[in-house]
Amino acid sequence: MTVFDVITLLGGLAFFLFGMSVMGSGLKGLAGKKMESILAKLSSNPVKGLLLGIFVTAIIQSSGATTVMVVGFVNAGMMKVAQSITLILGSQIGTTVTGWILTLAGAEGSSGIARVFSSATFVPVFSLAGIILYMFVKKRSMKHFGSILLGFGLLMTGMSTMSGAVTPLKEDPEFLSILTLFSHPLPAMIMGVLLAAVIQSSSAGVGIVQAISVAGVLSLDACLPLIMGINIGCSSPVLFSMMGSSKNGKRTAMIYVCSAVLGACLVCLFYYPLRSFGALPFMERAAGPVTVALLNTTTRAFYVILEMPLRGLLEKAAYLLVKYDSAEDAESEYLEKLTDTALRYPSTALSLSMAAARKMAEIAQATIVDAMGLLTEYDKAVVERVAARETLLDKYEDKLGDYMMRLLAAEALPAQERSAEKILSCISDLERIGDHAQNIAELATEMQEKKQYFSPEAGDELTLVSKAINQVTELATKAYCDSDTQLALQVEPLEEVIDIVCDELKMRHVNRLQSGRCTINVGFVFNDLLTNFERIADHCSNIAIYTLKAENPSYMPHEYSSNAEESVQFTEAFLRFTEEYVSCL
Repeated sequence: MTVFDVITLLGGLAFFLFGMSVMGSGLKGLAGKKMESILAKLSSNPVKGLLLGIFVTAIIQSSGATTVMVVGFVNAGMMKVAQSITLILGSQIGTTVTGWILTLAGAEGSSGIARVFSSATFVPVFSLAGIILYMFVKKRSMKHFGSILLGFGLLMTGMSTMSGAVTPLKEDPEFLSILTLFSHPLPAMIMGVLLAAVIQSSSAGVGIVQAISVAGVLSLDACLPLIMGINIGCSSPVLFSMMGSSKNGKRTAMIYVCSAVLGACLVCLFYYPLRSFGALPFMERAAGPVTVALLNTTTRAFYVILEMPLRGLLEKAAYLLVKYDSAEDAESEYLEKLTDTALRYPSTALSLSMAAARKMAEIAQATIVDAMGLLTEYDKAVVERVAARETLLDKYEDKLGDYMMRLLAAEALPAQERSAEKILSCISDLERIGDHAQNIAELATEMQEKKQYFSPEAGDELTLVSKAINQVTELATKAYCDSDTQLALQVEPLEEVIDIVCDELKMRHVNRLQSGRCTINVGFVFNDLLTNFERIADHCSNIAIYTLKAENPSYMPHEYSSNAEESVQFTEAFLRFTEEYVSCL
């Protein structure tokens, strides 16, 4: 093989890969958005999911592209990890369509109908039609169609060029000696993995095998491990999609890898024992483009059928490979679903945002409970958990705030805008609740380090007001999460009772300082705690008011007295909370 043959081979490969890229881009532009909506809606049934994966991949000519799209849907929360499995398995079969298209490159003829339908005739026609549509037609859909025809022409030209370059190799002793490696399954499979990893396409990898097979120097037996290796190696672009993905998105990408590896193992488990007993003698025959395409489709269909009942095993493997690092990591999963993909569908984006906001409220409440517990039983692990959650609440505020602004900037219905505004209104209060919880944890740490303790009387008072703070936080966050106006109406009277209790406790604390029953240093901590308690109650009141306004846009803050029914509810709740907390002082 001369240097000119190598250059020709590489040039053919360049045409081939570029043609695949152009054709794929055109197909995505023509049907991509429709494919996305179909994928999102019809993946719940396993059989439908499998057929859908085959169909979509056959259209866009790339199992990797289909899987990357699916990873995006899982990131956006539009699809569960379990739903993605059948789509990924279907994509493994759908991608073999390219191999059958490439067999047309070998359809040659000298006269009659054979010449009309040979690649030498239709490839130039398709290319000419493609360039006319792409350059001179203004309609976007026709431009995409022109790209498809151009890409197809380039792909077929590249395939023919590669085949022409390797045809002389059947007489090359050096090349034939290299092919002896393919007689051993493991080196051949590794060669396939490396080849697909470099060119990042299983279709292109199989196309290269088809081009080499034109020389008649490869047996079907040698092609099988090559194809299995290519199937594994083409997972490299899918693995790149894990960067910046959510945990579930990463699990979805890992399912593709696990499926390819398990498929290779299953094929080898069945094939090589049969060959050792002399079965399947036709596998010793020389491979050609058509038989390589048939082998590729058959082996993939074989292991996909076997893997369909093993979907649960694939899902468990993905969860074992991609674990939550901590409880906070699991809680941040809601943020990772707020992707650009979801913003294309405002209702989905809003649903994901509301779920994240509810999770933020739950985190804020849990942080308060932890912080309050530190006043009676100090635990360094709890202090660290409070700090981690406070940081997480900051992330929630930043992410949700930015996401809601982008959602409001897009086209949204009035009801969606009100829900987005409710989220925007509350996230800053939820974040501030986390800040005050952190302040409480730091005050508890300060007392622990300085070996300072409250008097029994002050300790009892803090226990009482801590109970009220836990209750008002629970009422506000639950009202917000459930959009419960009845619970929201109870927050303001409890907030006012907390103000009364804190004012009373400050006066009592001054008396203890004057009588010497409390030190000044502990006194500062006590006073700071009460200030944080009041601020937490204020933020809870704001959250309750935003919840009421979301249900009734005309509602004005603190207008209980203007509504007789609400005024009665306020009075009853105020008296109940007064009896529960003020009377116990």
